[in-house]
Amino acid sequence: MNKFFIALLTGIIAGIIDVIPMIIQKMERMENLSAFSHWVVLGLIIPFVSWDVPAWLKGLISVCP
Repeated sequence: MNKFFIALLTGIIAGIIDVIPMIIQKMERMENLSAFSHWVVLGLIIPFVSWDVPAWLKGLISVCP
């Protein structure tokens, strides 16, 4: 599997894990879609950012506002 599909799959799995409790709480559809798309996009961005920092710090910087 190439790197793009692994990153996409990771983002989708993280999005599903995040959205399941939101569905249980009966939150609005747009809130669920927003959270899911956030994780999918981050799953694609984090592996392809080329900063000269450790991978854990790159992920932390990308996730924190």
